[in-house]
Amino acid sequence: MENFYKFRVAFDEDDGYGWVFSPQSYLEFRVPPMPEILNEKVSLLKLVDKGGVDGIGKRKLKNVFYVIFNENEYQQLCKQVHASEENENV
Repeated sequence: MENFYKFRVAFDEDDGYGWVFSPQSYLEFRVPPMPEILNEKVSLLKLVDKGGVDGIGKRKLKNVFYVIFNENEYQQLCKQVHASEENENV
């Protein structure tokens, strides 16, 4: 059985700043910058008025999303977030 991780993505409509977290993972981070793999999924969900897209997630409000990652996608997300954090600390 494959693991899935659900992340809540919420950001301010005006400036785009927000927070991403999951009760299933230690990983939480602020946006921007938006990791590429997360940006792809959120961009698709922005096309949906309300509701979900199988394997992608669900749009709850205008700027609140629940995004689903399988194990491989989750590992990619972790790498992208950690790389982004390292670049900020340089």
